[in-house]
Amino acid sequence: MTLTDLVAPAAVVPALKVNNKKQAIQELAARAAVLTGQSERAILEILLQREKLGSTAVGNGVAIPHGKLPKLGRLFGLFARLERAIDFEALDGQPVDLTRKEFDLLTLLIGHAGAVVTRERLIDEVWDVNWFGSTKTLDVHVSGLRKKLGDDAAQPRYLHTVRGVGFRFAAQVEADAR
Repeated sequence: MTLTDLVAPAAVVPALKVNNKKQAIQELAARAAVLTGQSERAILEILLQREKLGSTAVGNGVAIPHGKLPKLGRLFGLFARLERAIDFEALDGQPVDLTRKEFDLLTLLIGHAGAVVTRERLIDEVWDVNWFGSTKTLDVHVSGLRKKLGDDAAQPRYLHTVRGVGFRFAAQVEADAR
């Protein structure tokens, strides 16, 4: 199974407008209900029950609210970037937040999980085809993304550098293998 099997293009929310953790979970439950055909109330209750066990904020500005729906026949994921940072009760105290460029990079890489995306394509699609700045900008953003994902450039689980070519986001199976 790959990440693209889990997160369909319709399940990517580029600017979720919420003011707090509860609103974020409610909005995610509503969107998941539409995409899965499951009850919004059931999804919300499962997500809130999971949060009562402990925050799903993993730190570095990332949260992964999740739960198990008994009637869902396969894994399903939603990927959202918040319009503004919110407190998600992370152990490190950092609010949940990805910059717009980090979100765009991650969305493009996940959309091509398992395949190498060239540096040129990343710059063209995330910045602009007329970008005249340094390509080191891409490296800085990838480094920030790795930090937020808890990934290590020396032994990456998710975001792999393909020297001289670009970057590859690992398929879910690869990430779980380590």
